[in-house]
Amino acid sequence: MTPHPIKTISTSISAQLTLLSSASENGTTSERRSDPLLQKLHDFIAEITELREQQDELPKNMRASINTGIEKIIAACEKTVDSTWREAGKFLHHIDDKKHSPVKIQKTIDLFPEALLLKNGKGEVPIQRAVRCAQSVGFIKILAEGSIKSCTDTAMERGGLSLNVMSSYPRLNILQWLVNSYDDDDDGIYNTRCLLALKDLRQCGLLSDDDITSSGLINQATSPYTLKRLEYLLGEYPVALSTRSENGNLMIHDTIHHKNIRIFLTALKVGIRFHRRHFGFLFDKNKSGKMALTMAIEKYGKDKALHVVQKCIPPSCTEREKIPILHQVLRKAPTLIDDFVRRYPDALFMLDRKGRHLIHAALENGIKKSPLLLLMIQGNEESLEERDPATGLYPFMLSDDLSTIHDLLRRRPEACLKHLPQEKQSRKGIRGVGLSDQVRTSLERKEEDSQLREEMTLYYLR
Repeated sequence: MTPHPIKTISTSISAQLTLLSSASENGTTSERRSDPLLQKLHDFIAEITELREQQDELPKNMRASINTGIEKIIAACEKTVDSTWREAGKFLHHIDDKKHSPVKIQKTIDLFPEALLLKNGKGEVPIQRAVRCAQSVGFIKILAEGSIKSCTDTAMERGGLSLNVMSSYPRLNILQWLVNSYDDDDDGIYNTRCLLALKDLRQCGLLSDDDITSSGLINQATSPYTLKRLEYLLGEYPVALSTRSENGNLMIHDTIHHKNIRIFLTALKVGIRFHRRHFGFLFDKNKSGKMALTMAIEKYGKDKALHVVQKCIPPSCTEREKIPILHQVLRKAPTLIDDFVRRYPDALFMLDRKGRHLIHAALENGIKKSPLLLLMIQGNEESLEERDPATGLYPFMLSDDLSTIHDLLRRRPEACLKHLPQEKQSRKGIRGVGLSDQVRTSLERKEEDSQLREEMTLYYLR
């Protein structure tokens, strides 16, 4: 029995559509357009369309046969399309950067956006699976952007980035997983690709400041294997370093609770880059009143802690980048000044932001006659005649130690006259320049008369 011609057309088109769908994965758009199979399909569609348009001129039984055949063709096409988008979904679950190009993946999403919602046996959509594999994590941006563009499902808001990763415990969303998950090598392929994925999302606006804070991404990155991601996130959102948490601590305080000193190093490194005036918050205190520097020394030992400081603030950059580290140490941690001087000898002769010499800060903070003070003086003895811009006082007037005052004036007695009004400099007698002459003579002879030193000091400091 000869088959009905419409049935033959239906079967033929169904078979060809099935072949076309499987062949489309291996060919480019231009190749498909010149494909003889595709041309034959177009011819069949044109012929069926013409039959449909002219069916009113045909007998009733033929019209019924044509309509039935077309319905079967449509059903076959729908079945093929349904089968194809599911195949597309399976394909997106197994994308591999060694086998598939971004162009091919993007085209699949454009043709079959519903494939982004196909769940595997674990209940995951493609983006949830992709984030777990080094071969596919680099395509997170493409999957997220495709979801935003094409998917109306509320679960796929923000491209599905807020979805939880099924294998995580406690549950982490995709952004948190990108930050928190790692292999055992900080320079490993998966770690590197997670960092690149974060940068891609940031660039296209899918990783906002609000995402960083609301998802707690910075805290998620405090692992020895995620330090590059921590450094990147802090660089993108440096305000996190200056914001105190609910426990009253800055981030640098919290990093010191970790056993691995590299986490503290990373926070300080980025802090110096973006908060130089605050020395990366190294000298800021936590809620209990303890400085980050002190905490680091207690946690890791003085040598290791100061080595980190020196690595984040190299001695070569203190003068070039105007970081008056020794002035700050004198103000905040004077007991450590000798340790810092050994590491930053060139900073002995720097001015701080107010134009103060180090000797001004040293004397104001109680440094007395010592090898350290002698080192400051020998390197810049002219500073003994310069007023402290912050207080308006000369160095000998800043100290409260008589022996130190005596030594300073002996070296530069001219400072005595500089601070007096001109008319007083011309007067004679014990209360005028006479005292100055007496002091000058005494000091030049290196006289150690404590009563004279006391009288002189009280006179000039009153």
